[in-house]
Amino acid sequence: MILRSDPSVRRQPARAQSGYSLLEILVVLTILALIAGIAPVAYRTITPALQTREAATELAVYLREAQARALHEGRDVTVFIDVENQRAWSEGEDTEATWSEKINVVAIVAASEQRSKALGAIRFFSDGGSTGGRLRFLSNGREYDVDVDWLLGIVQVSRPDTA
Repeated sequence: MILRSDPSVRRQPARAQSGYSLLEILVVLTILALIAGIAPVAYRTITPALQTREAATELAVYLREAQARALHEGRDVTVFIDVENQRAWSEGEDTEATWSEKINVVAIVAASEQRSKALGAIRFFSDGGSTGGRLRFLSNGREYDVDVDWLLGIVQVSRPDTA
């Protein structure tokens, strides 16, 4: 018996299977599980550094605003820094700068502006100058300095040299 194909019946090409194989799905799920496992660890190590930098930057902005007020109003403006209660404020102002209690701040201010062991001040003069000072923000091995130049009153945030 010989089998012959009927030319009137056309063969349909085999269709490619649509969808993903079980192996492909497992590989994707494994990669997602690894990422999900690493993300919280990375977040915990990055977050304190960002909080420290953010606190330093926020205080620098507050100090720059105080200097601008002194210039604009033609009077001295004093910013008090309370390292024990994690805040800085200026008399007669409704706003203040605060930072987390997890961040240690070391304030170096002019002797004339040292009010107590935990309270100091930086005074901005109407000519743009200041009494100057340095505020070092420390948290989990991260350090940021907020420097206030005594001559020009320029406020800068920087990472200290760790050489």
